[in-house]
Amino acid sequence: PISAPERTTLKTLVEKDFGNQFRIREHYFYQQPLFLADLSGQWPTAARPLSQQSIAGYFNACTGKYNSELGNLLDYHMAAYKMNDWAFQDMVGKWAEMNFRDRNDQVLFTWFILLQKQYDVRLFYSEQGVVLGYAMDRILYGISYIEMEGRQYRLLKPGPNRYYTYPQQNQYAKKVFNPDKITLVNLQGDRQARELKFNHRGRSYQFSLPFDRS
Repeated sequence: PISAPERTTLKTLVEKDFGNQFRIREHYFYQQPLFLADLSGQWPTAARPLSQQSIAGYFNACTGKYNSELGNLLDYHMAAYKMNDWAFQDMVGKWAEMNFRDRNDQVLFTWFILLQKQYDVRLFYSEQGVVLGYAMDRILYGISYIEMEGRQYRLLKPGPNRYYTYPQQNQYAKKVFNPDKITLVNLQGDRQARELKFNHRGRSYQFSLPFDRS
């Protein structure tokens, strides 16, 4: 994990750029700190029982709440930790858990955010629950999938036994997921400090991440 001084530096940078728009809340992800917007009590939830109509209403309500700064905040962390797209979707899932207790609200939030970032995810639903299907660029043995329009959508987490397919909400969401999951920071050597440099919204950032090889 990063040291206390570097954690403070990262938090300061996030709050400087985004603190005037959101209340920033700390959460840990693979022992690394995330500083993401606390949306609890402010973000829409879908009416129950779940149906195509209630999900459509949810999507429209979320569209009214979403702004580019939320996406920029995620991009900031993705650049700082050099995440691949697989780690990115995992981070979005953790963010959903931070903001919602109900599992279906978590899945719906993850679905909406990933669509905004142009990832090809499909939503499958029943009155009891929802599950996401992820478009992937290779076969994952032992993982259930649903084939639609020539693409396989992998069901990584359990969902209802019988469900309906929700229509695609974003025709531009075409990015597929790479299932090769990597750590957030490439670790090399023994006790070292890795300098991370990245650009975000026209500004350059740099901070040091000490780590152990083990």
